[in-house]
Amino acid sequence: VLDDHIMEKVQIFQDCELDEEGLLNLLSFMELKRYEVGDVVLEQGTPGAEAFILVKGEVSFMVDDVKVGRTLSAKNKTQEPVFGEVALINSAAVRNATVVVESDGGAECLSLLRERFMRLFRSVDGFQKLKRAREKLQERQKAPDAQDAEAHAEKLRLHELEAQKHRRRAVRGAVLPAVPAL
Repeated sequence: VLDDHIMEKVQIFQDCELDEEGLLNLLSFMELKRYEVGDVVLEQGTPGAEAFILVKGEVSFMVDDVKVGRTLSAKNKTQEPVFGEVALINSAAVRNATVVVESDGGAECLSLLRERFMRLFRSVDGFQKLKRAREKLQERQKAPDAQDAEAHAEKLRLHELEAQKHRRRAVRGAVLPAVPAL
C-alpha cells in the first residue's frame, strides 16, 4: 500500500516546485521494484541514473563493504524515503555508497530514471525549476540545518573515505577519475 503523501515527502520534488499534477505525472513514470533480503539496490562507485523511493522494508548503507550506520526504513515516517536522488539532476553522479536490503520480508522501491524525470522539465519554465532545484540541493549539501547535521556529517565521512581510497590507488600508480564534489 503506497502512502498517499509519499511523493510530497521527497525534498527534491518539492525543490522542483512540482504541483499535484506534476507529482502524479512523475509517479506514472516510476516502476515498482522488489528486492529480497541481502539484495544490492545500488552499488558504490557505479554511475547513477536513477533514484529510489523506499515504500516497504529497510535498507542500510555501506562504504567499502563496511556498514556506515545509516538505515532507512519505510516504517519511519519522519525520514525522507529517498536515496540516489542526486542522479536525477546530475548526469555525472557516481554512487558514494552501496545500499543493501536489510529486512527479512524484502523491500519495495519506486524507481525513477533520470531520463523520465527530465521529461517533466522540457519547457523554459521547467528548466528554470530544475536549475533552482539543483541549487537548493547543492546548498543543502554545503550548509545543513540542525536536523540534517548527522546525515550531512555521514555524507562528508563517506566522501572522505572515497577520497582516501582514490589517493591510496593513485599512490600505487593507478589512473583514476576525480572524486566527485559534494
